[in-house]
Amino acid sequence: MGGEKSYITLYRYAAQGAAAASNVNTFYIGGPSTTGLYKNWIIGLAKSGARIDFFSWHTYLGDPKRYMKDQHNLVDWLMPYPNLSLKPTLITEFGFTGAKNKMYGTTFGAAHTAAVIRQLISGGPTYLFSFELIDGPNQEDGSGWGLFTHTTNGKKAKPRYLVYSFMDSMKGQGLQVTGEGSWVTSFATKRDGIIRIFLVNFDANGSHSENVPVTITGLTNGSYEYKERFLFGRSIQSDESVTTGTLTKEVFMSVQSMAILELTKK
Repeated sequence: MGGEKSYITLYRYAAQGAAAASNVNTFYIGGPSTTGLYKNWIIGLAKSGARIDFFSWHTYLGDPKRYMKDQHNLVDWLMPYPNLSLKPTLITEFGFTGAKNKMYGTTFGAAHTAAVIRQLISGGPTYLFSFELIDGPNQEDGSGWGLFTHTTNGKKAKPRYLVYSFMDSMKGQGLQVTGEGSWVTSFATKRDGIIRIFLVNFDANGSHSENVPVTITGLTNGSYEYKERFLFGRSIQSDESVTTGTLTKEVFMSVQSMAILELTKK
């Protein structure tokens, strides 16, 4: 970061040059754009006095829960700099490894993506970017980072790509979720009267499955329509009668599976 070739010096001159430009569109400048969230880089940038519109970095970690730990660390580091503590944050690349890996094209990669999003769904970065959109050429072995294979390899969507459209239906007002486990994590929302619960079972070792008890409380008694939709699996629907304000279901989550449960009052 320092020394003869100092990032902070480079950044300061870049910020000064950007500020001096005229007849330009609105722009934002930030950093440090490092390969991970490193305290000395964040503090060094904060101390520089240069213009900072956002903080950004890449994150390649196998444990999804480490992503939230990073967010908590960043808040702590910036507490002495109140003028910077609310700046937007960007994770500009993320994944379970920075190296090319065939598992990026499997349900392992998809479940890791979903588990990371679950960790960052509240209190996370302003923006989270998946790298990269499409594989480069000559990666027919499936080890590329892309959400799609290269045009020379069929331009096929990989499981990670499908996670985003699947989770898009989870938009809504957040609901409280308790009782998450070591492997199965969850978040819930409500929109247009429909309660939705997202479940993901990510196991880095690729072996854990379990029956997950799900209890929805605070319901109005009456008749409901219940649905289970798995990203790469079954879909079921049933009619349910609620008489005690709660509904309890048991959902089998195979390894690296993702599901959305929906409950709609009739």
